[in-house]
Amino acid sequence: MRTLSFAQDKDRVLNKQRWDIERLFRTMKTQGVNLENTHMKDLGRLSKLMTIVAVAIVYAFITSLTQEHKGTQVDQR
Repeated sequence: MRTLSFAQDKDRVLNKQRWDIERLFRTMKTQGVNLENTHMKDLGRLSKLMTIVAVAIVYAFITSLTQEHKGTQVDQR
């Protein structure tokens, strides 16, 4: 078993967080939500839409974790 140094462990955590954020933005932009296709110009409306989408994605993520913890299958479409 390999032991990671504190710096290596911190880098691994930061990399995972960065990747999670990248996946969130990819989902919001092109994979599923397609925010860019709304052609919204009003920053207030776009901000509200992005907030709603982010909350929905977090809710879906938490729901999948809960289902995973219970041992039930989650549909991965």
